[in-house]
Amino acid sequence: MSSDRSSVFAELTRATDGLLFQSESDYPLTPLYLDAGGRKTLSAQDVAGMVNSQEKGPVKIITFEEFFANATTERDWQGPRDKETVKKFQSLVQTLRSLLYDIKVFRIGDGEVYVLGRTASGDFAGVSTKVVET
Repeated sequence: MSSDRSSVFAELTRATDGLLFQSESDYPLTPLYLDAGGRKTLSAQDVAGMVNSQEKGPVKIITFEEFFANATTERDWQGPRDKETVKKFQSLVQTLRSLLYDIKVFRIGDGEVYVLGRTASGDFAGVSTKVVET
C-alpha cells in the first residue's frame, strides 16, 4: 500500500469509527480507496463498475452538502448522544474535505451510496454506505 493510500485510508477509518448513517435502517460508513486506473474524473458508470455494484437501477449524483445535511445539523430536540453523533459527522465532513478534492456523491439504485473524491496522488477515496428510504 502506498504512503498516500495508507494514510488516507487510516484517516478515513478513524473518522468513520462507530458512525452509522441514519435512514430507515442504519448502516456503517466504510472507508474505501480506488485506483484511478488513468481516469481523471469519475462518471456514474465508472463508479458502478469500480465498486462491483450488484444494485439495480440508475446511478444518480447528488451534492456532498445535500447528502450530509441532516447528519451534520444539530436540532433543538436532540439529546446529548445525538448531538455527539452530529459532531462526529461534522468531523467526518472536515476530514473528507481535507483529504479529497472534487468530491461527489453517487447513489446506485435504491440504496448504495459512494462519497468519492480525488486524493493528492490522483486516486479516488471516500466512504460507502447504504441508505434505505421507502
